[in-house]
Amino acid sequence: MAHAADELASALEQVADSVDAAASQQRKAARIARSTARARRVDGLEEPSTTRSVRQILELLGRSAELLGGATAGLRRVWAAALAEEGLSIRQIGERLGVTHQRVSALLRNHHQAKPADVGR
Repeated sequence: MAHAADELASALEQVADSVDAAASQQRKAARIARSTARARRVDGLEEPSTTRSVRQILELLGRSAELLGGATAGLRRVWAAALAEEGLSIRQIGERLGVTHQRVSALLRNHHQAKPADVGR
């Protein structure tokens, strides 16, 4: 069970790092959006500048969403594995995570498939 605790602690650290990185990207996107909005009110619609800004905002938000999605999936998978190691049933794990027992089975299958690749890291 110590292995599950270590794995969960590592996953939580990764989540914290991902959330910090995503928050930084979101703050940058917010600054650009506000600046672009102010400029549009003063200067009107200057297409090349607006297009550049909107594309940059979309890229930042997309990267942020990818970071958060990956962090969410990884934590859910590790938490499900830790609960299974503690002896909880697939249905009990599903209730804790707020997902179906079928999803828990997939999470556990994915967790076990991901482990050999993680050993080399």
